[in-house]
Amino acid sequence: MDAELQEIRDFLAASVEFAVLPEDALDRLPKLIIVRYLRRGSAFPPDNTQASDLWLVRTGAVDLRNTREELLDKLGEGDVYAVPDAENGSGHVHGQVIEDALFYLLPASEARELRHQYPDFADRFDRVRRRPLQQALEAFQGGAHGDSVLTVSVGELVTRAPESIAPDASIQSAAQHMSQQEVSALLVMSGGELVGIVTDHDLRKRCLATGLSRNEPVGSIMSGRLQTVTPETPAFEALLLMSRLDIHHLPVLAGSRPVGLISTTDLIRHQGTNAVYLVRDIRRCESVPALSRVTEALPELQIHLVQSGATAFHLGQAVTAVVDAMTRRLLKIGFAELGEPPVPYAWLACGSQGRREQTIHTDQDNALIYADSAGDGVHDYFARLARFVTDGLDRCGIVHCPGDVSAHAQAWRRSVSGWREEITRVIHDPDRKACMLAAHYFDLRVVYGESGLFEPLRLEALRYARTRPPFLAQMAENALSIEPPLGFFRQLVLSQNGDQADTLDVKRQGLLPIAGLARVYALQTASSSLHTLDRLREAVRVGTVTRDDGANLCGAYEHLATLRARHQVDQIKAGGRPDNFIPPKTLSPLERGHLKDAFGVIATMQKNLRARLAGRGSL
Repeated sequence: MDAELQEIRDFLAASVEFAVLPEDALDRLPKLIIVRYLRRGSAFPPDNTQASDLWLVRTGAVDLRNTREELLDKLGEGDVYAVPDAENGSGHVHGQVIEDALFYLLPASEARELRHQYPDFADRFDRVRRRPLQQALEAFQGGAHGDSVLTVSVGELVTRAPESIAPDASIQSAAQHMSQQEVSALLVMSGGELVGIVTDHDLRKRCLATGLSRNEPVGSIMSGRLQTVTPETPAFEALLLMSRLDIHHLPVLAGSRPVGLISTTDLIRHQGTNAVYLVRDIRRCESVPALSRVTEALPELQIHLVQSGATAFHLGQAVTAVVDAMTRRLLKIGFAELGEPPVPYAWLACGSQGRREQTIHTDQDNALIYADSAGDGVHDYFARLARFVTDGLDRCGIVHCPGDVSAHAQAWRRSVSGWREEITRVIHDPDRKACMLAAHYFDLRVVYGESGLFEPLRLEALRYARTRPPFLAQMAENALSIEPPLGFFRQLVLSQNGDQADTLDVKRQGLLPIAGLARVYALQTASSSLHTLDRLREAVRVGTVTRDDGANLCGAYEHLATLRARHQVDQIKAGGRPDNFIPPKTLSPLERGHLKDAFGVIATMQKNLRARLAGRGSL
C-alpha cells in the first residue's frame, strides 16, 4: 500500500465509526474512498450527494443547522456525517463549511455493503444518522441480565393475589389467617378500599410486646399511612423505597385496586442485592466504630451494581439510600449519647446526596434546621449533635466537605426563621456568591426528623424565586461558568496540572454543568424535583426545553455518570482510591466518541441558554 493510501487507512482506523471494522475491511477501504475538498462558505453536503453517502472530515469544520437556522452540531476532524434519505428527514438539516475542509467520502453503494456485512458498523452508521447523543448508554448497559431485579417490574414478581382482612376482625383471627396462608402481611380492606396493612412485625411489637388483648380489632395495630407501588414500578425502585423508608412490604395497586403485596424477601429471593443488607446491618449498629466497619462494604455495592448493568440513576439512588441510613443511625447513636433533641428538628442533605446522585467517591454536604426557640442550650445542643454526626460520617468514609458545607458550621445550622431569612436574602440580592449558596439551598432534602419544618419553607422559596428575574439570570450565569472540555473542532481539552495531567474531570466538567442547567430549568417553573434527571424530564413536560434537547441532556448525564462509576470501580478493583479524573487514552475510540457527543450536548444547551440571556437580559 502506497504512502497516501496508508495515510487514509490509518485515519479511518482512528475514526470512532470505522474502528469497529476488521483489519481486512480497513485494508480495502482506501481504494474506495473519494477525496473531496470544499471551500469555506460551501453548502454541505453538496447538491450531487446521494443518500447514505458517508463523509468523514479530514480537516476543516462544518456547521449543521435546522430550518430555523439553529445550530444542531459542529463537525470537525474525525467526525462522520451520514447523509439521510427523505424518509429520515433530509430536508430538516443543512450545513455550511465554515473552514476550508478536506473530506474522505465513502459512496453510498460501498457504505450499504459494509452495513450489510458488518452489523457493528451498521449500528454505528445508524447512530451517526441520529446525532447528537441519543443511544450512547447501550454499550454500558448491555451487561444487565434480562431477569435481573434491575430490569424487571414489580408486576413480574407478583405471584399471587394479596391476602386481606377487615379492620374490625380480631388480632387473633389475623394471626390465624397469616399462619394458614403462610404470609407475613395482610392488607386491611374496608368496603373494597385499602385502609392499612398489618404485618407479623406489628403483631409482635404492637400486640404481644404491649400486652394488648388478641380480641382487639386488627385495625388498632395496623399501619394506616401506606406507601404503594404499581405493577409497572421497576423492582429496583421498589427495593430502594423500602430501604429508604425502613419498611418491608409494599401493596401493589392497579389504579385503586390491590393486585399484590411485595416484600423485601420477594426481591432478595429474585436477586440478592447488597443495598438491602447494608441498610439492615447499618440499623443494627450501636456505635460509630461498628458503623464504620459495616460501611467498609460500600465500595462493593458500587462494584455489584455496575457489573449488573445498573443505570447511573439506580446507582445514585442505591448509594444515597445507604448514606441516608448511615446518617439516620448516627443521629440515633448521637441521641443516646447527648440526650433527645430539646425542640423539633430536621437533618438536611444537599449536593449529590440531596439530589440522590451519590457514588462512593463523595464528600458530605449537609445542614440542620430546628424549631424557633428561646430555650437555653438549644443552639449548643444542635452544635454538638452536628459535630457528632459529621465526624461519624467522616469516619465511615463520607469525608468532611472541604468547603465547609456542613451542619457543624453555624452558617448551615439555623432555626426555621433563620433559614427563611437567609434564603430570602440570597434570592432578593442575587450576587454571584449568594447564588452559589442558593445552588445548595435548592438541593436541600430532609433525611431525618420533622419534614414539616423545612418542606413549606422550600416550596415558599421556589415560588418566590420564580418571580425574581435577576435571581434567575444570575443562577443561569453561574450554571454557565463551567464549560465542557471541547476545543473548537470537538477535540477533548485535557488538564495539564500535576497528578491530573492528561485527564478529564468528568464530574466538574460534565455532570455539574448538567446539574446546573437542570436546576435553572426547575427554578423557572418552581418545580420541586431534586434529581437532575427528574428536573430535566419536568422541563420537557412543561415545555422549558424541547423533547429532543431533554432526551439528549438525559442521555449525556447517564453516559457521563455511568462512565465515572465504571472508572471508579476499575480503581477500586485495582486497589486504588476512586476519583473523577478519567484519562481518555484508557477509553476505546467508540467510548471517546460518545464522550465527545455528551460534552457536545452540554455545549449546545449552554449556548442556547446563553443566547436567551443575551436576547432578553433575563430568563
